[in-house]
Amino acid sequence: MRLGTDDLPRIVDTDYPHGTIKRYFGHECTTIDLSRTDGQVRLFDSILENPQFDYVIDLEAHHLERFFSIFDDIGYEKAAAAAGMGVAVFFFLDRTLASIQAAVALRRQLGSSQFVLVRNDAIGAFRAPVYGEHDLMKIGMDRQIRLPALSADALDFVEDPSFNFTDFIMQRRQGLPDWLSDELWRFLETIYQQQPTGTAESLFTA
Repeated sequence: MRLGTDDLPRIVDTDYPHGTIKRYFGHECTTIDLSRTDGQVRLFDSILENPQFDYVIDLEAHHLERFFSIFDDIGYEKAAAAAGMGVAVFFFLDRTLASIQAAVALRRQLGSSQFVLVRNDAIGAFRAPVYGEHDLMKIGMDRQIRLPALSADALDFVEDPSFNFTDFIMQRRQGLPDWLSDELWRFLETIYQQQPTGTAESLFTA
């Protein structure tokens, strides 16, 4: 895993070999093949050996069971705590009952890790959920955050392969229309304001 010296989080993309997330964050992101044992070892060992950094692992849905089986087998929560790291799992909920059931099962599997439910406003624009708020309470989450929907024009822009959020945040992306720059900053600030400050964390997004 490539490690830098700045304060940006180390981002890991498990969509190997495509690197869907990597193209948005450039050099701050590493792509890992979790279907291989050496990729699994590389991921967990790199984090535990360098606890001074923050990490974000974007976990593909088909890796969910395998990843958290390894997570349990190696006692990652205890190892992270011993290294002075907190662990937070951000579960992206869709509009199906299967998603609720997966969230409930994963939450029960975790011990000391935070479990954060992420609700994407953009999904709600297409169809209503097949569950109610009472179903969400079954999850036992620690908190929720909202991912705001972008306008169609802004979404088209950020999905272009030439765009990445690192360049935008570091103000290396110049010449954007004011309306677009304002919308992207509001999008990022809305997310950032919902994330509490604390100790170094390894974040797993499922």
